[in-house]
Amino acid sequence: MELTELENILRRCDEAITENVRLNRNTVKILLTNKSEMRLNKERIRALFYIVSPFVLCLIIMLTDIQFNFTTTFYIGLGLFVPIYSFLYIWEVRYGILLCKINFTDPVLSIKKRFAELEKTKLRMNRIRYMVMPIIIVAILCMVLPKASFTTEFIIMLLLIGGVFVGSMYYTRYSIRERFHAINKEIEELESLEK
Repeated sequence: MELTELENILRRCDEAITENVRLNRNTVKILLTNKSEMRLNKERIRALFYIVSPFVLCLIIMLTDIQFNFTTTFYIGLGLFVPIYSFLYIWEVRYGILLCKINFTDPVLSIKKRFAELEKTKLRMNRIRYMVMPIIIVAILCMVLPKASFTTEFIIMLLLIGGVFVGSMYYTRYSIRERFHAINKEIEELESLEK
């Protein structure tokens, strides 16, 4: 009789421990999902801002009545600006589409894989932005300035802008490369776990 009572007590303890483990796993999963959803919402807001930004820029230009001098330098600046900005805009739309594909009802491994793909796309976008930003600044200056006036102050300003972007590119190039390697390794591990 005592042995069966002891077995029943141990069985109840095992059931209670199993239930506690299940509840703890569910709680951890909910916490991780909420954290990921908050990060995803921030990224969605940022992506929406970049997708809407051309329309806001056009609205600002129309409301402020900025006067452009339609000279050769304006058209050179416009020819540099439009293709690069269009290319960056297409990347932002792709990024937004990837954000919309994330669904937290999917398995955890596929969610982590999609987050890794998002991070990889974001790193590529940042790298491209750093490479083309000096060209965009020169294009904007060509469109806004009435004529090319190469005074000492203007040349110093251009050198400072170029120096900041070269320094930023040098700094982020190595950190982006390291993050790419880490993300690629994480994606490979996730793919091996899914098989």
